Amino acid sequence: MNRCLRSWFFCSAVLTLTLLALGQGPNPQTGNVGQSRPLGTEADRLEFDLYRGYLIVVRGSAGGLNHLNLLVDTGADPTILDQKLARRLQLQRRDARIALLNNTVASESAVLPELVVGPLRTSKLPVLVQDLSFLEKGLQVRIDAVIGLDALGQNGFTIDYTSKKIYFGPPATMPFSAILQFVHGFVTVDVNLNGQPFRLLVDTGASSLMLFATRIQDQIPDLQLKNLKLSANLAGGFERKQVLLHDVSIGNVKLGQTAAFVVNDQEDPGRDFDGLISLPSLGFKAVAFDFERGVIGWSR
Repeated sequence: MNRCLRSWFFCSAVLTLTLLALGQGPNPQTGNVGQSRPLGTEADRLEFDLYRGYLIVVRGSAGGLNHLNLLVDTGADPTILDQKLARRLQLQRRDARIALLNNTVASESAVLPELVVGPLRTSKLPVLVQDLSFLEKGLQVRIDAVIGLDALGQNGFTIDYTSKKIYFGPPATMPFSAILQFVHGFVTVDVNLNGQPFRLLVDTGASSLMLFATRIQDQIPDLQLKNLKLSANLAGGFERKQVLLHDVSIGNVKLGQTAAFVVNDQEDPGRDFDGLISLPSLGFKAVAFDFERGVIGWSR
């Protein structure tokens, strides 16, 4: 359960930070809903709506309830159900505590009988239960659950931000690639920031590249603060400091100058990465998660 408690920070803190700090409208970019294919075929694809240029919302079903809005977040593990959905499903729940960026809050855990996302069907899925109304307020669309890699599976998939489709099955070769690590339900990559090595979590729910203050202290000299912004999560308010990184690379691929944010966080010895990396903010148009080969590929 400790992994579950730590992981909620990456969903709630990052998404709340994004939604409450920007103060923008929902700006949905909607794809056309296609006909579903039989479950299990590798060629299946799932269309999605894109909000704010990076937040992915797909349609799915849970416990026999159809037409649910599911936000895809590779930085969330386990999947999180909204309280209203858990009540409709009459799930048996237990008390839990959630570790956020700067505090802990009360939550609940449960077991979801079945979750169907595109061609994927998962049974008896352990989930967290939390009030997700802050997402609905920020996006102006109902969010029934936030799903992570526990729901998307580990057989590989490709997110195409241009066509607004997720393709399930062995990914095609991309123009750029780097080695990925899949540990404890999270995908991370090694990056080089201003000449220093770091490991970042690949997070489709993050709006930008974010670094944890406790992990980069004294590691990147001469970081110059550009802006100080106030944000909030379920535990209250916190600050994030915008910085400009003059040299960013993933593997052997140089991305050049990149804006980032430094966030004050709680010390967590069990965390094995130093921040979050947002894919669209770096100009990625499509991203392929190839777990079999241990590679993440992308096009720009």
